[in-house]
Amino acid sequence: MDTTDLDEGATRIVLDVSPGARPIRGCLRSETGQPEPFTGWLELTRVLERLVSEAAQRPAPPPDHHAP
Repeated sequence: MDTTDLDEGATRIVLDVSPGARPIRGCLRSETGQPEPFTGWLELTRVLERLVSEAAQRPAPPPDHHAP
């Protein structure tokens, strides 16, 4: 996945979905968090909003001084 267009402070969130599940079912996790299970579109949205909100509250990582 090309992430060159993302902001430096962007947070990666991984979505795992059970194929064919009705309603939709799976789990979300941020790079630093535990898997957060969900069932249904509304719960998926709630978990996603919470993970994004938590990521926004974390301090930004220090700049990479090794970049050219």
